[in-house]
Amino acid sequence: MNDQYIFDKAYTLIQQLGIDIYTYKQMNDVDYPFIEMSNTDTDRLITKSGSIQTISLSIDIWGLASERKNITTIKSMIIDILIRNFQVKESEIEDRILTDTSTTDTLLHGVLVVPIYLN
Repeated sequence: MNDQYIFDKAYTLIQQLGIDIYTYKQMNDVDYPFIEMSNTDTDRLITKSGSIQTISLSIDIWGLASERKNITTIKSMIIDILIRNFQVKESEIEDRILTDTSTTDTLLHGVLVVPIYLN
């Protein structure tokens, strides 16, 4: 398995939530909330018998600040999906919500970085 396989499988699973999901930053107006899933980071630990890989998925959830509960619910659903389908240590998931005022609407930006372990 490589990072593209993990990305594609995670994308397909998250897409089943029925929330718009994109693989790159949208430059046109889109409806909130939406998910942006574009980055992976691969770490390899070489051992005597081969290697152990960790592929970290970066997942961003964007929504209006007035819909905070919805953003946290979406983040929780994504975490649950990834834990059920991959080897994930929940304690190592980075999980944040940031306020974004770069648009005319105040937004919340949920940020997940989820390490997936491969043997």
